[in-house]
Amino acid sequence: MAKGPILSDPENLPDRRSLAAAIVVLVMGIAVIALASDAFFDFAAQLKASNPRIRQLDQGVHDWCVAHRNEPENIFFVIITTLGSPLVLSVVTSIAVIVKWRKRQRGTALFLALTTAGGYGVQLALKQHYARARPLLTQAVQGAHGYSFPSGHATGSAVVLGALAYVIVRGKHTLHIKVFATILAVLLLVAVCWSRVYLGVHWLTDVIAGASLGAVWLLAAMLAQEIAWWMRRLRRHEARQQA
Repeated sequence: MAKGPILSDPENLPDRRSLAAAIVVLVMGIAVIALASDAFFDFAAQLKASNPRIRQLDQGVHDWCVAHRNEPENIFFVIITTLGSPLVLSVVTSIAVIVKWRKRQRGTALFLALTTAGGYGVQLALKQHYARARPLLTQAVQGAHGYSFPSGHATGSAVVLGALAYVIVRGKHTLHIKVFATILAVLLLVAVCWSRVYLGVHWLTDVIAGASLGAVWLLAAMLAQEIAWWMRRLRRHEARQQA
């Protein structure tokens, strides 16, 4: 059997006996995704039913933000929220896809493109389904349009930043770069999420749900990518053994 994580070095897998171990990882991953998805929809149902605790939490955080704003922080969080906008995230993803495609890393390019597009589509469909109203935009620092739940900025940031960090961690980089990329992705995600609440265009639970949705979608995409890589390398290994 291969040493180390099941899917970390598929090149060392000797035969299809290791497929059983990979299937265990796959089943566990699917179970985590299913449980997380169930928790998300349970939470969404509570929100749609106007759970008083959720309303109280959202309103309390919103009122605190309105009462504690100042001009320097307003400017800072407008910049942060712009970094997490669909336009900026789309540009960043497009650049990464083009770079990977030109380097003939077609699988990684497709992973980034499909993961980002799929995450955007899922959150847009859920927005239309739940049709939650935003906070009063008369109290917001900047304008916004569309429904509130889940936050598109939070979902998109979780998907794009997480996918880019995953590609870096999966690549041939030093440990310091991998750790830095992961920490930076998490910090940027938290900053974007808080900026949406601070600016008054989302409720706190909108961004929590958005980030959670993005994380679940990203996990599913990463799992599919790992399995695809593993199977492809296993076939190459068997072909070399038969040659």
